Amino acid sequence: SLSSRPAGPMVPEAGRKRTAAEASGGTRRIETDDVKALFAQQKGHLDFFFSKLSFDEVSLFCHKIIDCQGTTLFTGVGKTSFIAKKVCQTLASTGTRSMWLAPVDALHGDIGNVQAGDVLVMLSKSGETVELTTLLPYAKAKGAFVVACTDNKESTLALKADMHVYLPSDGEVTPFPDESGNDAERDAERGVEASNNEGITGNTDSITGTTDSTGNTPGSITTGSNTTGTTTTGNALRTNRTPTGPLVTYTATQLLFGDTCAVYLMELRGLTQNQYALNHPAGRIGKRLVLKVTDVMKGWEELPLAKPAMNGMEALVQMAGTSKGCGCLLVVDHSRKLLGTFSDADLRRALTKRGAGEILTKTVQQLMNFDKEYPRTIADNAMAFDAHVRMEQGGKSVDYLPVVSTDGTRTLMGLVTMRGLAECGM
Repeated sequence: SLSSRPAGPMVPEAGRKRTAAEASGGTRRIETDDVKALFAQQKGHLDFFFSKLSFDEVSLFCHKIIDCQGTTLFTGVGKTSFIAKKVCQTLASTGTRSMWLAPVDALHGDIGNVQAGDVLVMLSKSGETVELTTLLPYAKAKGAFVVACTDNKESTLALKADMHVYLPSDGEVTPFPDESGNDAERDAERGVEASNNEGITGNTDSITGTTDSTGNTPGSITTGSNTTGTTTTGNALRTNRTPTGPLVTYTATQLLFGDTCAVYLMELRGLTQNQYALNHPAGRIGKRLVLKVTDVMKGWEELPLAKPAMNGMEALVQMAGTSKGCGCLLVVDHSRKLLGTFSDADLRRALTKRGAGEILTKTVQQLMNFDKEYPRTIADNAMAFDAHVRMEQGGKSVDYLPVVSTDGTRTLMGLVTMRGLAECGM
């Protein structure tokens, strides 16, 4: 059970200080209440995000993308880079021309992908990510419209970008205690803009120094190993809190923001399900909405055909040796009009009712569709998914479905098989 399994590094309950054993890396049993408390804390952070988000800013942001005559590019550093890539891919698959721009590579040549009329969206919690603040003026010089999405209205990106979208945050879910020792002070900051230094890993930056007469802090920034430091001075430092763990809450809000905007853009463009499917040809939705019967059927030239006058013995030999994996013979006249099918099921019904001696003297026309209605068929202009539904209609599944012409002559055009549908992912 959940309460009886050993855990990894323990997670303290909300508001509970860790014991010495736990702080030194000890483990304890997983408690359901602990997990519930963490999810409740995460929900609180997300509720704060939605309560403080400016939907006017979001609307202007979406309309800027919809009006973009070029490409919408997304960029970010560290964990935020994965969010930027995900949002970029969502937009590209839903009708918005979009691409990912790696900030470091952009500074070494890839900025050539940025053209006048493009929109460049920079995602950063602190708004002080060095790679992005360095890239910003060069992107603007190329003629791009730069949008910064940060948690700090006074940050470098927020102040220097052409547009700023404030993505508010009041903290992160973390297994570590508040190193400041002042939970009340941190709680009092809820509702006030706050930003964390961000880097490629979750290691903590420590900021030292004294405040001069101008209010700036000319201290030094010491970064932990594998951490990309960020420079923060003046107002940016005033609203900054040192992170105590990896970004696990703010990245969720960034993803919620980006993907929800993508849905709004789909609505603005009037994107239909068929248009969406065209961008997902390998997915099940794409196959259902794009593939036609003619894309999945065997052509009539590949099928085992039989003339109505063929005798039963000859039909059995042909079905056993040359049915070409179709499971039946297709009976057609001289103009290739479909008269019926002769399958092993027809053979069993005929044997049961008339006996082996009699059926060998019968013609295929007398044995086909034995004790059943004219076989199910489908038109050659139908969708493959409709063929699948037709084959399972009425709770009586069939393994094959003849395809006939739409001109009313019932000319045999091909055959859809259940195996063929399975092979194409239907």
